[in-house]
Amino acid sequence: MALADAMSLVTSAIVEAASLVWMEVVMFGAAALIYVACVGLPQWGPKKTIKKKLSGPYEDTPSQAAQEVYRQWQQVKTGKGEIPGSAGSGLYAAVNAMRQLRKTTKEVESELRSALGSANAKTLLSEVEALPTALLRDDAV
Repeated sequence: MALADAMSLVTSAIVEAASLVWMEVVMFGAAALIYVACVGLPQWGPKKTIKKKLSGPYEDTPSQAAQEVYRQWQQVKTGKGEIPGSAGSGLYAAVNAMRQLRKTTKEVESELRSALGSANAKTLLSEVEALPTALLRDDAV
């Protein structure tokens, strides 16, 4: 009799465990179906790489316009020229040209510092004041 009760108890425990595992498997399957319905099936196999050409201020070859603006900037630094455009736009064009010519941030900073240390620093101060506004306006930062 004790053996029959033990066997009944073990059978009951196995049935309970199976029903618990069955419910977990059903919940996992439902979650997988909802995932596939919302996101789609994952792509298996070799990944396709797409080479995109750089655009914007980091093009492969600097344009003639960028080189010309940089030449004008060099003349402004030496005091032989004036920054063209409205307040902030000339210095913004110079910074943008330096970025197109692949100058690092430190190089651009040293260019600006050397220009501010030159004789025409007073003219450049108003341009420097307007530069952050121009950079933020065009999301160039």
